[in-house]
Amino acid sequence: MILLNREVAERFTSQINVKKSRTGNLMNRYITEQEVRAIFKDEMRRMVGTVAEPQDIEWLPTSEACRKLNYPSQDSLRKAVSNGTLRLGFEVQDRRSPESRNCSYYFNIPACVKRLNTPPEKRA
Repeated sequence: MILLNREVAERFTSQINVKKSRTGNLMNRYITEQEVRAIFKDEMRRMVGTVAEPQDIEWLPTSEACRKLNYPSQDSLRKAVSNGTLRLGFEVQDRRSPESRNCSYYFNIPACVKRLNTPPEKRA
């Protein structure tokens, strides 16, 4: 079991979306294990100091990132991941469940733009 200090716990819970029901009452939205893991991983990186605050990072699923990055299709964006143009763990997160075979990529839009604007010969 991991104990979090109050500040981390508040930031963690503030990232969970809350929506209003039809009657106007607030109700919590259940979040998936993948979302919890992604939030927790970002919090741990932030505590260690290896990642920027969440306001600077815009993670989008493949369908939305494809439009935002001006790729013609989702397949072409997935190919950019498979050929190494966009790197898993840097510009891309794979948030699939452990038993799933299909990828569920989320893209860090500012990092993707920076990587795509870098000439291919300078990409490490």
